[in-house]
Amino acid sequence: MGGQLKTDKKGSYYTVKLVSKSTQNNGGSGTVNIYKVYQDGTYKSKYKKLGS
Repeated sequence: MGGQLKTDKKGSYYTVKLVSKSTQNNGGSGTVNIYKVYQDGTYKSKYKKLGS
């Protein structure tokens, strides 16, 4: 699968980008969200929740 293991104050993580193929096919970037996925299985969105 590949990817680069990075580290921040919460620990080591991989970055995972969630994309929509249908949005890409209609000319958009397709990016739905980007997550930091930590080695312990927890994850955090790069983007703030709406209304936050």
